Amino acid sequence: MAKNRDDKHPVADAEESDVMDQADARKPSQGRAPAVPSRPAPGGKGLNLFSMYKPNQGKRIRLWSGVGAGLLIVGGWIWMYPKIQVSLAGQKEWLAAVISLLVSAVVASVVWYFVGVSRKGVDFLIATESEMKKVTWSSRKEVWGATKVVIGMVVLMAAGLFIVDVAFTYFFTKIGVLKTPF
Repeated sequence: MAKNRDDKHPVADAEESDVMDQADARKPSQGRAPAVPSRPAPGGKGLNLFSMYKPNQGKRIRLWSGVGAGLLIVGGWIWMYPKIQVSLAGQKEWLAAVISLLVSAVVASVVWYFVGVSRKGVDFLIATESEMKKVTWSSRKEVWGATKVVIGMVVLMAAGLFIVDVAFTYFFTKIGVLKTPF
């Protein structure tokens, strides 16, 4: 009814929308579950570090980001453990392993936060994955052709610079700035 009216009856439109809202409130939910947020609002009291934000989106990029970070964490532990062990030599050497594991656990927790829990981090990763799906990758033939052009240009530049270097060496030897050419 409101579609056929002109703008001269705003009160009638408001009354009609109130009637429709009341009718919707009396209807049963028709099998739909009420919307319950999986996480508290940003201003909420707590943050659940054990539930992923948008778990079904960006799976591949999250996985590989976690694998890359895990490799860096393991490499950091391998680097850190002997250094701490040397500094604690003769004392409590077991403490080196505990310290290294604690540092690695803290870094792993930070990585988990940014890859799985943080809204901004997860949204960034999801957007990155969706953009990477839109990329048109070059074919093997195009890449090989471009590689040949680059290698050819590097060889030509090297040859040109070699010739210019030999010419300058000869010139400076002739005018007496250099004693021997090579």
